[in-house]
Amino acid sequence: MIRLFLVRHGENPANVHHILSFRRADFRLTSRGIRQAEALAPLLRRPGRGPDTAWWSSPLRRARHTAEVLAPPGTGIRVLEGLRELDVGELDGSGRPDDRDAYEKVIAAWRLGEDTARFPGGESLAEAVERFETSLRAVTDDRAEGSAAVVVGHGGLFTEALTVLLPPADRALFEQAHRPRWLNCEAAELTARTDRDGRLRLRWAGWLSAARPSP
Repeated sequence: MIRLFLVRHGENPANVHHILSFRRADFRLTSRGIRQAEALAPLLRRPGRGPDTAWWSSPLRRARHTAEVLAPPGTGIRVLEGLRELDVGELDGSGRPDDRDAYEKVIAAWRLGEDTARFPGGESLAEAVERFETSLRAVTDDRAEGSAAVVVGHGGLFTEALTVLLPPADRALFEQAHRPRWLNCEAAELTARTDRDGRLRLRWAGWLSAARPSP
C-alpha cells in the first residue's frame, strides 16, 4: 500500500475563461495559479513526502507546470497520457455556454449511473475510469510498500473516477468533502494498492490542505 496524493492543477486561462480543455486549449498557469502551487508545495515536501516520493503528471501544460512548481528542484516528473482531463470530444476548446450545458448534461447522466453516456465525439465515464485506473496501477506498481506518490492532474477526471473507484463508505466521505468541487491546487490524500488479481484498491484519507478538512 502506498500514500497517494492527487493534486488538481493551479489556475490557468481555461479556468478563467471557462474553456473546456482536453487537448486543444493547452495553457500554462496564470500568475495566480503559480502562487497557488507555491502555497501548496511545502505541504507536499514534509517528512514522508520527500526525495523518495515519485512525481507524476498529466501531459497537459497546466498540470506539468503545476508539478514543476510543487516538486523539489531537480525532481524527475514522469508524464502519463492516461491522466489527461476528460475527453470532451467536439466540445474541446470551447467556452460557449451551450457547449458548457452539453458538458453538464453528460456529467449529470454519469451521476445517475449512465456510465456509457458520452460527450459528442468524446469518451464515456466507463472509458475515463478505465484509463485513470490503468494509470494509477502503473503509479502504484512502481512504488515500494509504504512509499508515496504525487499525481498532478485534473479535477474532472479525478472527481468522476473516484466516485466509481472508491468503496461505498469512502465514496460517501469523498462526496461530502468534495462539495462544491475540487478546487485549483487542492490535494487529496488516499491510500492505494494493487491486488494480486490486478484490481486497484483506493481508500479516501482526506484533503491535505486545511482549506477543506474532511468531515
